[in-house]
Amino acid sequence: MGSSALPESSLASMLCTLLSPRARSYYGRGSWFEGQGLAGKLRAIQTVSCLLQGPCDAGNRALELSGVMESVIALCASEQEEEQLVAVEALIHAAGKAKRASFITANGVSLLKDLYKRSEKDSIRIRALVGLCKLGSAGGTDFSMKQFAEGSTLKLAKQCRKWLCNDQIDAGTRRWAVEGLAYLTFDADVKEEFVEDAAALKALFQLSRSEERSVLFAVASALVNCTNSYDYEEPDPKMVELAKYAKQHVPEQHPKDKPSFVRARVKKLLAAGVVSAMVCMVKTESPVLTSSCRELLSRVFLALVEEVEDRGTVVAQGGGRALIPLALEGTDVGQTKAAQALAKLTITSNPEMTFPGERIYEVVRPLVSLLHLNCSGLQNFEALMALTNLAGISERLRQKILKEKAVPMIEGYMFEEHEMILPGSHRVHV
Repeated sequence: MGSSALPESSLASMLCTLLSPRARSYYGRGSWFEGQGLAGKLRAIQTVSCLLQGPCDAGNRALELSGVMESVIALCASEQEEEQLVAVEALIHAAGKAKRASFITANGVSLLKDLYKRSEKDSIRIRALVGLCKLGSAGGTDFSMKQFAEGSTLKLAKQCRKWLCNDQIDAGTRRWAVEGLAYLTFDADVKEEFVEDAAALKALFQLSRSEERSVLFAVASALVNCTNSYDYEEPDPKMVELAKYAKQHVPEQHPKDKPSFVRARVKKLLAAGVVSAMVCMVKTESPVLTSSCRELLSRVFLALVEEVEDRGTVVAQGGGRALIPLALEGTDVGQTKAAQALAKLTITSNPEMTFPGERIYEVVRPLVSLLHLNCSGLQNFEALMALTNLAGISERLRQKILKEKAVPMIEGYMFEEHEMILPGSHRVHV
């Protein structure tokens, strides 16, 4: 009989059982916490860390098992570096889960601070710092939800930037500094200081090009935060008033997250060479360049091309070429964001210069994907304008547009009453 992989939920349940006291009745021996000694405890805690990074529901269940959190706390006080590393990393992953963050805020902050201050090992100190960064950013972008005292997140970010810029530390350890910044950059004050630090940005981009590929997601997350390219909807003023009347919490946006500040940060990132770094990240052939990571990069690219005057810089540094694979592979949201960025470049730049050679034919399919009804009116309009530019270049491109079955969708938009879409649909002559 051929073998098949266990479903993720079944595997997670089995691992939870091995961690629990019920293991004797299931497998005829004790759990990893019973009779296995210190090695068993370390193995169990490492398993919990893995679960928290994957099937996190099972990870949360495992954390609630008797003896797990107690062992993590106890091992943090160990004198052995290996034992401390396992325990601190488990705390870091646990702090990222909403169910456990409140517990760790109450019980783990002082422990992490003590580890950071007294440990002589850089590998321990930097991980303890990341744990504090996670706890300090638990409120996300909500300005009113501050976990630490005023100024504490700025101090944490300053220390992370210091670690990041230290070339004497190996790339694997410096990665944790980027992890910390990926959480702290939810705070607009941290974003402002980060984009002003040319040395830190240079170190970040160099690390993204290094052989330490596991840093890519953290780098992309920090860039999404700095460019405010995450999804955000302005709350309905009437609903806000209703929530205040009902004495419900209303999220507040940081004053430095207003559009003028965001545009200024984008220009500073462009001047620092963010596009070249992202192009290298997209070219990476590694399992760590996941669909989620691709989506983050697509979000950043879309933010970078929002202003017409910035698009030439993006094109000159290879952004147009990098967007094509992002628009063809990844999550649905990521592909749509990348396709919209391609449309913006195609509208305002010469497509033959932006996508030289055969690449220009690869742009058609992503643009056509923006004509679907599930896309916004702006995305429809920009796709129509971009296809207009392509259709005017050559007969071969017009045939490519026909082959992608764009004509029926374009004809459908001729019946739209939208003042921007209707002229756009008339312009595409194929």
